[in-house]
Amino acid sequence: MDARQARDFWFGILGFCGCGMPDDVLLLLGKALATSSPSDSGLTGFERVRELVKDNDEVAAFLIQYVLDRAGLSEHGSAVSSSWPTAAGQELVEYVTNLGKDDAVIDGEPDWTPVAPIWNGTHLIFNDGLHLKVMKQTVGGEVAAPDEVLNRIAARYATVHEEPKDPNTGG
Repeated sequence: MDARQARDFWFGILGFCGCGMPDDVLLLLGKALATSSPSDSGLTGFERVRELVKDNDEVAAFLIQYVLDRAGLSEHGSAVSSSWPTAAGQELVEYVTNLGKDDAVIDGEPDWTPVAPIWNGTHLIFNDGLHLKVMKQTVGGEVAAPDEVLNRIAARYATVHEEPKDPNTGG
């Protein structure tokens, strides 16, 4: 990746604005990904990322501001560091403010109806936009659906009406 690609990643993929500390936040994200890799330190990737955030608390605060802005929960004038809640953000503020000590914050899994997945050679695709990436397997040099994975997923979603189609066998 070069600086131009980093710019496209920042604005296009992440969708963040350019004010504040974009360079530092992008560096923090890269370091967090590198820190998540296995190491001999005895700490988990999460623990090492937590230490990284502690050492870069101002940059981490900017990351939170960018995420809130991108999600439409906050808006800002000339600086993301002086943002305020949108109507949707205010709803979240009121929700977390009124939670009881023992209340569940998020209740259950997302509501979506599983449908027959489509196998495209590398992914199982559900029409609700949920993509489950599975590993490619080859048989005689051709991509084949990993039957064990497909069968486990189909068994998990009992409401699936059609079996995924393997592109090599048609079944």
